[in-house]
Amino acid sequence: CHTKMGVLGAKQLAGCLPSQLVSLDVDHNQGLGDEGSGLIATALWGHAALRYVSMCDVGMREKGAKALSRVIVTCTELVHVGFGQQDLGEAGFEAVVQALLERVRVGRSLESVRCRWRWQDWA
Repeated sequence: CHTKMGVLGAKQLAGCLPSQLVSLDVDHNQGLGDEGSGLIATALWGHAALRYVSMCDVGMREKGAKALSRVIVTCTELVHVGFGQQDLGEAGFEAVVQALLERVRVGRSLESVRCRWRWQDWA
C-alpha cells in the first residue's frame, strides 16, 4: 500500500479489516503518523490468521509502536514484522523489543523482523 493515507484513511482501513486477514503492508505512508499507525495496529490485535505486517516509514512514534508491540504478542501466527525507518522514541522502541523477547520466551519467535534505521536515528 504505497498511497498517501492520512489518519482518516487509517480509521477507515482499521474499521474494515477482515478477521481472517493474513497480510498487511502499509509501508511508506508518512501521512499515517503516530495516530494512524496506532489505529491500524490496534485494529490488528489478536487477529488469529495474521502472518505478515509491515509498517515501515509511516511516521510511527511511541503510541503506534506500543500498539504494534501488542500485535507482536497477540497475533500467534505472525512470522514477519516490519517497523523500520522511523523514530519510535525510547518507550516505543522498548515496547517493541520487549514484545519480540516475549515471543522468543514463549517459543513463538518470528522468521523475520525488518527494522532498518537511518543513521540520524542513532546520532
